[in-house]
Amino acid sequence: MSDNITEVRSPNISIHPPTAFVAANLRRILPDWNSDDVWIVIFLQRSQFPLTTTNDIIEQEKNRLCDRFLEFAQPVAQQLNSQGWMTDIIYPPSGYPLLSKPGEIHHSDALTVATSLNLSLQKGPCTIVIHPQWGTAVYPSVLISSAPPDEINKAIDFAGYRVAPTHKPHR
Repeated sequence: MSDNITEVRSPNISIHPPTAFVAANLRRILPDWNSDDVWIVIFLQRSQFPLTTTNDIIEQEKNRLCDRFLEFAQPVAQQLNSQGWMTDIIYPPSGYPLLSKPGEIHHSDALTVATSLNLSLQKGPCTIVIHPQWGTAVYPSVLISSAPPDEINKAIDFAGYRVAPTHKPHR
């Protein structure tokens, strides 16, 4: 591995208002939710490889990154849900929620991340985010919560992570 090991291991976490698609389709993604006031938590991880092809090594890398996202997201969601905030983890391989009843449509992490961060997408068998520094070696994941950003930040801190220092959520 290169000397960028810290960058590979350190996720980029940011909080954003919902995209127009999520806002318009929230009930179709999370049908049991009763709040329209939601925030999107983006968890970007740098992959060891570009994720543009499919083979056993790439699938193992995606599984590793998905597991790492779940290790982050589960305590964050648990903390927020225990405080009465609706929070769900969008399972990256399927686009469906892990903690709520799935809706009639799935959520696209890649599209939400690209829209929220003004990044490009590469279409193919799987839609890939193109990160300005990491290129296609990026694994996007998303958590959705009705909690306000300050409560989300506390839960992220509780889980042992930090929101990107230059990011200040706003509507």
